[in-house]
Amino acid sequence: MRAKYRALKIFHRSPSDRWQAAHPLLDSLGSAAPWVFYDETWAHVVNRWEFRRALADGKPVTVTDPPRPLPAEVRISPKGLIAVDGAAAPDKWFYLYLDPQSCSWSNYSWKLRLRRLSDFKELQLAFRYQDFYNRYRYRFQDGKLCFDMVVNGQFRADLSVISCPLEIGRSYDVEIRAVGSRFECWVDGRLMSRDYDPENRFPAGPIAVILWEDDGVTPIRAELALQTVTELIATPPRERSSSSANAS
Repeated sequence: MRAKYRALKIFHRSPSDRWQAAHPLLDSLGSAAPWVFYDETWAHVVNRWEFRRALADGKPVTVTDPPRPLPAEVRISPKGLIAVDGAAAPDKWFYLYLDPQSCSWSNYSWKLRLRRLSDFKELQLAFRYQDFYNRYRYRFQDGKLCFDMVVNGQFRADLSVISCPLEIGRSYDVEIRAVGSRFECWVDGRLMSRDYDPENRFPAGPIAVILWEDDGVTPIRAELALQTVTELIATPPRERSSSSANAS
């Protein structure tokens, strides 16, 4: 899958400047937004290997497990600052997503500022989120930025990988753009990764933030200032032509 993806990627590049920001899709990404929180006690986390095997065998996974209240380790401000200060544990999770029923978004730009305060294993920024078993994601891990797809519980990881170390204590401006089957991740104004899904498996869905560490030694400490999720609309051809003429 990875080799095929990389071979086809060359032919599926289209500049995102053909799209322009329209309006915010949610008034605020703060504590009043429809956030759903889970931790390592979630049934889908505890039984993840068993459930993924079942999905791979074509068996349904139906589990009712209500969301968890926010613990003292996680704070969400009214303006959208998510502050996480979690003690080390053998399998520690902080799993936040916006309700897909309320936020069925398609083409959008997600802007945030993030700061890692400890060197925990994995920071995921998921988009077009469906559920635990289906999502796109950009993953910061081991000094790299990776694009992955989670499809029916099966991980199609490292479809693209680029060096992108995040210094502890330093803030970074991140933007994720999703337009049709094409996706981009920008860090501090620089395009770091341009990716695509030729099958456009998840045409709509909200955002999610997932933090994970399993070494039992490293705490999870981070701040994510969620700024905006803005609808993207296609720039009219006449406007593009006019812009091109002015540029030349």
